[in-house]
Amino acid sequence: MRHAVVVLALLAAACAADPEEMTPAEWLRANTRLLEKLRSYEANERMEAINAFKRVGRERGTLYALTLLHDRTLDDYRIEVVLARILADWQDRRAVPFLLEGLRYPDRGAVEIAKQGLEVFRDDPIVIDRLMDAVKSEVVAQRRSAAEVLSKIGGDRAAGLFGERYKSEPDPEVRAHFLMAIRDSRHPGRTRFLIDALTDPDVSLRHYAWNVLRKSGELPAGAEFDPDGSSGERARTVAVLRLWAEGAER
Repeated sequence: MRHAVVVLALLAAACAADPEEMTPAEWLRANTRLLEKLRSYEANERMEAINAFKRVGRERGTLYALTLLHDRTLDDYRIEVVLARILADWQDRRAVPFLLEGLRYPDRGAVEIAKQGLEVFRDDPIVIDRLMDAVKSEVVAQRRSAAEVLSKIGGDRAAGLFGERYKSEPDPEVRAHFLMAIRDSRHPGRTRFLIDALTDPDVSLRHYAWNVLRKSGELPAGAEFDPDGSSGERARTVAVLRLWAEGAER
């Protein structure tokens, strides 16, 4: 009992110490419950631990986070992705490899945290390049996550890749993210990509592409398309629209 009291007293003294005078190891020992809270599935507990890191300031907090991320004995993906998310809030690009790795996790909650962190690095060419590689993954869940983030931050570069890959992408959820990125882009092939999407085997995506085209004001006068029509009718209309688009691009 006396030993436990002594240990608690030592921990309390360490917690009361100035964080700026503590080494990463000392600070982590003084905040032993932080790791449990960082990996928690409870948002409130997780945020409490995140705030503890942020209270020590960017410089010290970054040092503590990186110390943990590079500790090979940690081996806890939930803690790693939350630490990387903290670094992302501080615009520290050293978070990027850990966040990209987070897209591979089977834990949807961890994947969401990784996506949020990657979205912070808007227009970062390295992040966009790595995400564009992930869109080509053989694992559908990784393609979905990468396409979702790119649809928000990738701009015209992502729209160009998505337009070229659209017809070869087998997953409708990934194609939906492609369409959202194309819709919001100013890529010169935008109209052509949307016309290609009118051939989508998923009727809801055909409706989506047609509504975007119809509202864009870019179509020739009187152009009509029925997303629910027969395959022959749709093919004939798409052929006409493609010829028109080719002429308009010249």
